[in-house]
Amino acid sequence: MFESGAGGEFSTYIGDTTNTIYRLNLTNARYSDVSTDTLLAPVISLENGQDNLREIPNKVICKACSSIFEATNIEFEQEVTVDAVIL
Repeated sequence: MFESGAGGEFSTYIGDTTNTIYRLNLTNARYSDVSTDTLLAPVISLENGQDNLREIPNKVICKACSSIFEATNIEFEQEVTVDAVIL
């Protein structure tokens, strides 16, 4: 859902009004020269405002206490290579 890389770059959102999950293909948006604000405008309207649309995993709501936790991005100074096999 949050895949970024060879399979594509996506932003994932959840609407608090409708509980709908929205996935925005950032590669297609970049190549079509349409801003994310323009693409999200109908969704924001459907969700009754920007405050009811959260980007996941950057803003996760706790089901127990209803707090919204915000993730932070960490930048690395050097690239790390990992050998992995998909089974």
